[in-house]
Amino acid sequence: MHKLKKILNGAKYLLRIFKLNSKLLVKNFFNFKNNDVFAAFIDLNAFAPNFNYSEYLLYIKHLSLNKNLFLIVLPREQFSKINTKEKKDYFFELRIKTILKPLIEMILNKHGTIIYAKNRKDMKLFFELPDRNKFPNDISLNKVSFTAIKSKNLYELFKKENQKFNFDINEDLKLFIKANYLKNLSKKLITISIKYNSYRPHLNSNIEEWKIFGKWLKQRGYDVIYIVDIENQENILKLNTPEFYTLATISSFDLEIRKALYDLSNLNFSTSGGSAQLLFYSNNNYVITKFISIEDKDAVGTGSLKNIQDELGFSQNQQFPFSLKTQKILWDPKSENFSTLKDTFYEIESLI
Repeated sequence: MHKLKKILNGAKYLLRIFKLNSKLLVKNFFNFKNNDVFAAFIDLNAFAPNFNYSEYLLYIKHLSLNKNLFLIVLPREQFSKINTKEKKDYFFELRIKTILKPLIEMILNKHGTIIYAKNRKDMKLFFELPDRNKFPNDISLNKVSFTAIKSKNLYELFKKENQKFNFDINEDLKLFIKANYLKNLSKKLITISIKYNSYRPHLNSNIEEWKIFGKWLKQRGYDVIYIVDIENQENILKLNTPEFYTLATISSFDLEIRKALYDLSNLNFSTSGGSAQLLFYSNNNYVITKFISIEDKDAVGTGSLKNIQDELGFSQNQQFPFSLKTQKILWDPKSENFSTLKDTFYEIESLI
């Protein structure tokens, strides 16, 4: 019994020494390497997960070039006062799983270390980094912080650097899709991404017009895959032929698979909305419809002209300043009609 007690006491001593030395090693690492280390934070107490993190993460990708990047996702805690529909736990967790984590994987996974912290206080050493080595630079242990990065902020950066920052291309996922879901593909492929939003119906796609357009594309010898966001899946996915049903279903839930499918397709159509950002920040051929979804020019809010111009920093009917000739946005709220879709298709097809 006495020997066992000595062994246990010895083990406790070694554990204390190990913890102490670990802290010293980590602290020295930061002291000696603080010019290389760059810590970026996502504070889940500040902002509900949505596609606005695309610009935020792309901006971090630029800030951390040639540095040792640590992206730290701070947990949501009891004092959080996020006033959106996502404050319900199941909505919030679903958006972390289906939006935030895939965005991180597609933008930063190859460029740094990702830490999902269980406790805010465990990240103290990162909070204590010099301001030049962290973003947002006012982040602290006891302060919730978020710095919004708008699209126009990124465009200025692209112009300054003469370089566009895109989502990464996952060649392994492309091979996986080709081997398992497109192995018998003999035609050119077009995707149509449908939007259905139960709480903002003005953002919804004109499904009947897309059905007519998809049927016309098939008559022209193209294969068509319909993708939908998480809501109203049954009615949209059934538009797919049996050979594409599984891939369309997976792509509706998994953004990384969807992005790889976009990369494999000859042309991608999508109603404007969150997931369309996978196309905005890519070199894929695309047409984005209904860029404005509210006809009233004096309206405010999501889908309004004022909101979009404030976000983008350029005027109505202009294209993205970094877009390719085979990338086009249609501003008209009524652009989802067969005639417009057909004419735009002819325009892009002639350039591919």
